[in-house]
Amino acid sequence: MGCIVRENLALFSSLTYVWITDEVYLACDILSGNAVIIKLEQVKGKEHFLHHEFHIYAKLEGQLGIPRVHWFGTEGGFDAMVIDRLGQSLDDLFVCCDSRFMIKTVLLLAEQLVCHSKL
Repeated sequence: MGCIVRENLALFSSLTYVWITDEVYLACDILSGNAVIIKLEQVKGKEHFLHHEFHIYAKLEGQLGIPRVHWFGTEGGFDAMVIDRLGQSLDDLFVCCDSRFMIKTVLLLAEQLVCHSKL
């Protein structure tokens, strides 16, 4: 089992997703048993995208395919955001399809982006 972070989250593993400024970890909410994602971004870094990402999630809250933010704040020198784990990422699906989507898949994705966006 992984280490405990905060009072109710058990950190299991680093995921392969490492973005420009943040790291992504798979964790479990000990109280609910649900899988969650923890995104960390160093406070000392030059770029701060996580706070902006948090505000986008807040605007899109309740929309289809948008994870719920459980917590956002600063902990141990990192900005941290805890969100629902929804399942496979679009990148995972792309890899499963031999790095090629059919035109129907692309059009369905585009439709979802346009129809469910509140920005």
